[in-house]
Amino acid sequence: MKSRNIIILVIGLFFGSVVGAGAVTLCNAKDILYSPNDNAWDIDTVDDALNDLYEIVNGNSTKPTEPILGNIAQLIKSKSKGDISLINFNTPADDTETGVYKTTGENDAEVYFYRGNVTDNNIIFGNFCWKMVRTTESGGTKLLYNGTPENGECNKTGDAALIGKSAYNTIDTDNAYVGYMYGKAGSATYEATTTNTNNSTIKGVIDRWYYANIKGKEWENLLEDAIWCNDRSFVKENINSAWGQPTSDKFGFGKNVTLYGIVSRSSFRTKNVNPSLICPNNNDKFTVSGEVGNGALTYPIGLLTMDEIVFGGYTSEYNPDGGTKNSAVGEENYLSSKSGYWSMSPEVFSGGYAQVGWVAATNKLYVNTTDFSRGVRPAISLNSTAEIIEGDGSGANPYIVR
Repeated sequence: MKSRNIIILVIGLFFGSVVGAGAVTLCNAKDILYSPNDNAWDIDTVDDALNDLYEIVNGNSTKPTEPILGNIAQLIKSKSKGDISLINFNTPADDTETGVYKTTGENDAEVYFYRGNVTDNNIIFGNFCWKMVRTTESGGTKLLYNGTPENGECNKTGDAALIGKSAYNTIDTDNAYVGYMYGKAGSATYEATTTNTNNSTIKGVIDRWYYANIKGKEWENLLEDAIWCNDRSFVKENINSAWGQPTSDKFGFGKNVTLYGIVSRSSFRTKNVNPSLICPNNNDKFTVSGEVGNGALTYPIGLLTMDEIVFGGYTSEYNPDGGTKNSAVGEENYLSSKSGYWSMSPEVFSGGYAQVGWVAATNKLYVNTTDFSRGVRPAISLNSTAEIIEGDGSGANPYIVR
C-alpha cells in the first residue's frame, strides 16, 4: 500500500488512543475517523467492538444513513385494499378479506386497519413483540401486546402472548364495575356511577406493567396519547341485538338492567354487525390529557375495544334462522392468541351481574362477568414520528422501530 495518511482506531470498552499521522477529526460514535490523502479516502482498521461504526469505502466520503422504511401509518395505508364496503362484518374474516382496509374514526378522520390472517404486522418496540392493529386519527399506530422476542422473532401464542391474567373488576354486582374506571357503586344516578375516580382491577394490572416496563425508558417518547374507549353509552330502543328490549327506563347505575352501546354494534349477540371507532361519550374516552379525552389515565395504555376486534375479523354468533352460527375465526387470525383476553367494552348489566366483552380461547367473541380471571393483552399507540428501520413485519423478521 502506498504511503498515505491513515488513521488506525483502537477501540476498547472506551475510546482508547488514536495512532497515526496527519489531521484527525473525531466525531460521535456513529461517525467515522478519517483523514484526506490526495483525492481519496483511506480506511485501515476499525475495531469490531464498535460494530455500529460506519466505514467510508470506495472513496465515498459521506456516512451512510440507517435504512428507513418510513412512517408506520403511511406504510399501513400503502397496503390498503379499499374501504369497508368490501367487507361482510356478519361473517368471520377469511383469506379473501385478509389485508388492510380503510374506515373513518373520530372527526371523520381516515383510519386504516388490519383484518384477517395477516402475517406482516409484527413489530418489536421497547423489547416486546406487538401486533399492529390500526392507524389512529392523528397518524399514530395502535399496537396489541404479543409477548417477548425469542432470538429476534415474534411468534408467541397462548399465555405467552399475555402479560398475565386478571379479573376486570373483582366485584360484579353493580353497573359501576363495567368501568375501566368508575365512581361510587350503589349510586342513584348514572353520572355518579361513571365518575372516573376509582381504578378497575385490570387497570391496576396494566398500569403496574407499564411502570415496570415502559415508564422512563428512552422509547417512551414514541408513544402518543390515544383514545381508549370504555363505551358506557346505553341503548334503550330499536335494539340491534338478541339481548332483547330492556323494560326499565333507568340505565347505567345500581342494579338496573342495562344494555351498553356495544350490543348494537359488535357484540357476540349483535344482529347486524356494524363496528365503529367513534366513542360516543367524552367521559368514556380514556386519555392522559384532557385535550382529546377525559384526562383520567396515568399512562397512555389501555385495551382494545370489541369494535376494533371486529374490524380485525371477529363477528357475532347471531343466526337469524335460529340458534347460533359458527362465528369462530381461524387460529391464523392475527388477533387470535389461543388464550382468551379482555376487551375494554362493557356489554350488559343483567341477572344482577356486570358483564364485559372478551375474546374467548375458542376464537369467538363472548361476554363474562367482571370477576372472572381472563387474559390481559394491553395496547399502546406509537406516535406519528415513529419509523421502521428494518424488518419485513413477519414473525421471523419483525419490524424494528425507532
